[in-house]
Amino acid sequence: MQRTDKRDSLPQEEPEQGRVPDSLKPLRWPERFEAAAAYMAALPDRERYSREELLAEPLLLSREGALSIYYAPHNELAAPDARLIIAGLTPGWRQMEISLRAMRACLAAGEPPAEACRQARREARFAGPMRTELLGMLGRLGLPEALAAALGRNDDWPLLDHPLVHTTSVLPCPVFRDGANYSGHHPPLRRSPLLWQTAMGHLEDELSRLKRPALLLPLGKAAEDAASELVRRGLLPEERLLRGFPHPSGANGHRFVQFERAYPELKAKLDRFFAHESGGPA
Repeated sequence: MQRTDKRDSLPQEEPEQGRVPDSLKPLRWPERFEAAAAYMAALPDRERYSREELLAEPLLLSREGALSIYYAPHNELAAPDARLIIAGLTPGWRQMEISLRAMRACLAAGEPPAEACRQARREARFAGPMRTELLGMLGRLGLPEALAAALGRNDDWPLLDHPLVHTTSVLPCPVFRDGANYSGHHPPLRRSPLLWQTAMGHLEDELSRLKRPALLLPLGKAAEDAASELVRRGLLPEERLLRGFPHPSGANGHRFVQFERAYPELKAKLDRFFAHESGGPA
């Protein structure tokens, strides 16, 4: 392993809260946020930013060989009340650009940091046709009905904005290999000390912030491999890991076949969990 940057992993613990302004306390990495916000504020207002502008030293967090991790704000916020965590592998370039642009616009409009991160997540997560594919599969599983039963009412929430749903990534900030989106294969997640440490630290942090048990739905094989390690470590019961859900990207040409294959077990686990939450038979 060769590390070419002294910042060899993402911070997994919050700084001492007494040193952090109140407006930044909801954030996981307030110092990273402040640095990124200052950098973005210095850039011209644009409809879209270039790779040269954003894959830049002020936003670089870590580097290991051909791998680089850059900052993006849309996984800054935890969701202690969530009952379902949907975890992609890592934000890609498109998600990074959208989230930083949304953060900049919100801060320029006077919104507080937490709202800027919330809006960045809302606009960037699973951006493009991938979001439509994901929502279709979640609908097939009956998630909207399960959430309505768990809340005891049928509020008109967009599914990914539902108060019991949290979206995140196994690798919370964008990872690139030689400038291209990291796919989870070159290298495999477990073979990179930097990526594996980052993934495990973030997933454990997500679970530690929950007030009650939640289901974990990893998207794709690489994300599921990381989630499986939580089961192996005794941090997540097997019954709460929704296995086999495909990555919804159009680049995954087998996603529909994979979903149909996994559907019976996914549906059974989801129904058992939410039946128990809504007071039905477990």
